[in-house]
Amino acid sequence: GGVHLDVQVLILALQSLDRSLSQLPHDTPPPMEACAGARGVLLHQDRGGDIGQHWWALRRIGGRWYDFDSLLDAPAIVATDAAELRQLLCSHLSWSNAFGERRTVHLVHGLRELPATNDTKGQSAAAQDTGGGATANG
Repeated sequence: GGVHLDVQVLILALQSLDRSLSQLPHDTPPPMEACAGARGVLLHQDRGGDIGQHWWALRRIGGRWYDFDSLLDAPAIVATDAAELRQLLCSHLSWSNAFGERRTVHLVHGLRELPATNDTKGQSAAAQDTGGGATANG
C-alpha cells in the first residue's frame, strides 16, 4: 500500500506555489481550447478495493506531452499536439464509464512554458519546474 492523496492536499500544495487546479467534466470531451492552452495535467485513477488510487502527471515540454507516471521506467512522450492530448484525456475518462473506475482529469494552471531540451526524456526541464517530480501515488 501507498499513501492516499486527496485532491484537496494537491490543491493546497499547488496554491503554495501560486498554481491552481481545475477539474474537467467527466461526462463530456475536454474542450479543444483547454487542451491547446494546457501546460500541465494531473490524472487520477481510483480502482477501489485493495488496488486503490493513483495520481500521475503529464507536462508539455517544447510542444510535446510527456507522461511522468512513476510506474514507468522513464518519462514517455504521449502526445505531440492538442488534438492528441484531447484524445488521450478522452480515453482516460472513458474508462470511468466502461470499467467502473473513477477517473478524473485536472488541468494545472500557473505553470510556465518549458522549451524543448537536448535531454530526449525531458527530465532536466521538468525537474526545474516541478521541484524534481510531479507525480504522487497511492
